[in-house]
Amino acid sequence: MKPLPPTRIGLALFWMLMSTVVSNAQHLSSARAIGMGGYTAFAGGLDALDWNPAGLTGLKDWEIEGGNFLSPAATSHSLMFQLAGIGKKFLETSSGAFRLSPGISLEFDVPSTFTIEDSSRTVVNKFDKKISYSEPYAFGGAYRFGDEISLGFSLHRFENHVTDTRFAVDSNSVIQSTPIEYSAGAFLDDLGILWMPDARYRVGIVAKNIVQVIDSRLPDEAQQYLLTLPRYARAGVGYSGIDRAVLSIDGDTKKQFRLPMR
Repeated sequence: MKPLPPTRIGLALFWMLMSTVVSNAQHLSSARAIGMGGYTAFAGGLDALDWNPAGLTGLKDWEIEGGNFLSPAATSHSLMFQLAGIGKKFLETSSGAFRLSPGISLEFDVPSTFTIEDSSRTVVNKFDKKISYSEPYAFGGAYRFGDEISLGFSLHRFENHVTDTRFAVDSNSVIQSTPIEYSAGAFLDDLGILWMPDARYRVGIVAKNIVQVIDSRLPDEAQQYLLTLPRYARAGVGYSGIDRAVLSIDGDTKKQFRLPMR
């Protein structure tokens, strides 16, 4: 088999990374959950804010987490603050959690040009549009009914920013550039249920982005950069009856399935 050139390998890895970040933007808070891949039925701590908010009832008492990551950029190796969260169990049946997550974001530049033509010349100005998507914070709560069933919700704040440049020609034929910024924001709600018929089996169901409250929108000229997170449902079944092994099956309405074992 003919090996791919290094450039093509790099481009493939880049697009794989971009696709992973976009599709799992709500699932980057737990290394254990990411490693397992299917965690809907086993969410049982602060990671439940993303995977299944009903799992917040798994908090033992107070739980505090923090995380950062090392930038792989060659010119910078500084640690970046990723997230910090706190959760608490109340009265044996209720739990709540809150998380700040400035590091859960995606930023990139879109090369653009502005062209002016007259009878004698053509002037081309190059500039970059800066696009960013982020989830600055999330919070949620859960309640357990008896020993088997838990219900929960989590509310996520999503923000979308676009920095553009507007060009105009004044009366002296001088090109003027003005930076402009657009912002959009929304709250998206997840609803989850967790059923634990015994200590070995767990069944989880979560409706993702089921309630969407949009408080600001991008203008028409920037709609192509709007962050859209569709509604979908995911279900998982977990089994932990094997010594030192955990098996789970996850599937969702986007026709994605996972069968991990740990």
